[in-house]
Amino acid sequence: MSPHKRFVWLGRGNHGNWPYEVGLDFDNSERPIVLAEGSGHGSMGGNFLLQETLDQVWQSHLERCDCLYLREIALAEQSHPSPFTAAEIYQRWQQHDAI
Repeated sequence: MSPHKRFVWLGRGNHGNWPYEVGLDFDNSERPIVLAEGSGHGSMGGNFLLQETLDQVWQSHLERCDCLYLREIALAEQSHPSPFTAAEIYQRWQQHDAI
């Protein structure tokens, strides 16, 4: 197994001096979405299911990082027979980003 994680930031933003980040963790097949905020000792974050981005609690976080499109991907996943892989999420993200 590689010691390097396969990971990409999808978006970053700030509210005042407080940073917010949204990423995609290719090495966490169960919870590929990363939501993080803060810096130094005040930082926190975790891995989430794509469907959890639909929860209203993440609305402002996704807005600050210009990542609301993740919700569209989550809605598309609902009609898919199985959860999207990180690679499928990233492919859809890139297609959106190219528009």
